Amino acid sequence: MNRTTRLVLAASLTLMLTTPVLWAQGRGRQGQGGSRGGGNGYGAQRSSGAGQGYGRQGGYGSQGGYGYQGGRGSQGAGPRYGQMQNGFPQSRGQGAGRNVAELAPLSSAERQDLIHMREEEKLARDVYITLGERWNTPVFTNISRAESNHMRAIAGLIGRYGFPDPVEDNTVGVFQDPHFTELYESLVADGLKSIDDAYDVGRRIEELDIADLDEALERTQNESIRRVYQNLRRASENHLRAFTAGR
Repeated sequence: MNRTTRLVLAASLTLMLTTPVLWAQGRGRQGQGGSRGGGNGYGAQRSSGAGQGYGRQGGYGSQGGYGYQGGRGSQGAGPRYGQMQNGFPQSRGQGAGRNVAELAPLSSAERQDLIHMREEEKLARDVYITLGERWNTPVFTNISRAESNHMRAIAGLIGRYGFPDPVEDNTVGVFQDPHFTELYESLVADGLKSIDDAYDVGRRIEELDIADLDEALERTQNESIRRVYQNLRRASENHLRAFTAGR
């Protein structure tokens, strides 16, 4: 072993020994390694993905090479090493779990759009439930069930990013935003006039939904959010066709 190699190893060992807190945590920070449980992650804070973690913030990832914040798996299971002894990690713990911390933070616009769409999907569901009870037509009953699924899709994103759900009360016609309360009352009043008016209300809601989803899509590059919005948009187009055919 030449002198340069000995110096590098000595420096690495000194660095590891002077950072016991990071080793003790045993979790990795966002990096390339261990994505969805794959690859080896070398980091002071070990990943929740499969693979083994050594070192201090940086090391091998599944794509190879060194990364500053390496060794994190998104939803994997596997061993992780935390306790230090003689400069090496010894203890092993379970690495299973979901990493909320690895999610990219949302902008204020993205958060507001999720909140808005959560209540807008509830608006659609509530209006269709009310009009379905009045006109007893399958189109309103079926689409109201679909809107319940849309609400759950948005709720899942809100829960994933950990901010308050605006739908604290799931009662039909109850909204946190007064704007949606006014819309609900106005749309229901129009839809109760006749069955044709009810179909027209359905079309108006779906057109509003599509327009708002298009705007929200322009304000985010988050793939998880975009995927949900795109699915909701396709569903709204189908609902719009159903209400048009029902007229």
